[in-house]
Amino acid sequence: MKFYNEKINIDSELWSKIIIDENIINEKVLDILLVLLDSDRCEASGGEIAWKLNYGHHAPLNTIVSNFSKRILKYYPEIIPSKRKNGNVRYWHIPFLGNKMRDSFSWILRNELKEALLNNYSEKKANIKLPEDYFGETITFSEGKIKQYLTNIYERNHKAREACLKYYGYKCKICRFDFEKKYGSIGKGIIHVHHLNKISEITEEYAIDPIKELIPICPNCHTVIHSRKEMFTIDEMKELMNK
Repeated sequence: MKFYNEKINIDSELWSKIIIDENIINEKVLDILLVLLDSDRCEASGGEIAWKLNYGHHAPLNTIVSNFSKRILKYYPEIIPSKRKNGNVRYWHIPFLGNKMRDSFSWILRNELKEALLNNYSEKKANIKLPEDYFGETITFSEGKIKQYLTNIYERNHKAREACLKYYGYKCKICRFDFEKKYGSIGKGIIHVHHLNKISEITEEYAIDPIKELIPICPNCHTVIHSRKEMFTIDEMKELMNK
């Protein structure tokens, strides 16, 4: 295993400027960053990101990230990028750390970039403190506020997702499918988190209980749940499975 963690001279304040600068950021880049922000430990492979964003292959992600990094260097030439032994810039290593294992490679959001994304694209609730153990406690998070970025996106709180998965685990609560058990290490951390209340219909910010209102389900079950206008309930889904 090899871990790429070379430091770069971009602090969270500078990242905050970069990720709202329309000369540098675009919707495709932001989608990738927000998928990582929403992933377990802010880490995901190119294949996982491509699957979540409906790309046929992870190769386009490399181009999107490289061009993003090149624009950063164009507007901030004082930034010193990581380089390979042959002198070529390791462009992906500007926004990400890297984790290379025998059969997989994953990107990890730099902490400074993660902080900037949370400050700009997640609700800041200074009075919410997350305990180490969520079991037996009622924790609420704010989410669902509409934010404007080219199109309307409904803000989801990644900490609520983490709390849900810490409580329930990563198996689908309907069909019991386990990605890691089926696919090995590359499947670790892959699961959808379903909102029992459809936040796109609420149209305003509200407090969410990650134990009572969120549930982990596989993509197949998630697709079926939303296959009709009035989404299926979990009990209805289990009835379908039994039939």
